[in-house]
Amino acid sequence: MGEDLQIGQLVRSTAGRDKDYLFLVVQQVDARTVLIADGNFRRVQNPKRKNARHLMPYPAVADDVQMELAKGNSIPDRQLRAALQRLVNANGQLFQREVRATYG
Repeated sequence: MGEDLQIGQLVRSTAGRDKDYLFLVVQQVDARTVLIADGNFRRVQNPKRKNARHLMPYPAVADDVQMELAKGNSIPDRQLRAALQRLVNANGQLFQREVRATYG
């Protein structure tokens, strides 16, 4: 996957209007482009298309989201929000700068 990103991986946007927001990778489009969503502003049904170079990956992956999406199943936004919040709470020490958490 582009820039070694995995489906379900926690990423932070580093460019654009969504700069400093946290997302999960929900799909690979091509070698350099992925689709990201947060379940709140960017829903699973309408993910943001993003160049992988404009994302900062974190070494945290939502396994439950990864398994469901790998099977080809859709996941509800509430499950994506819960996974995002769980990863942020468990890995808070990873964030070296202020991030905008969009989960609700």
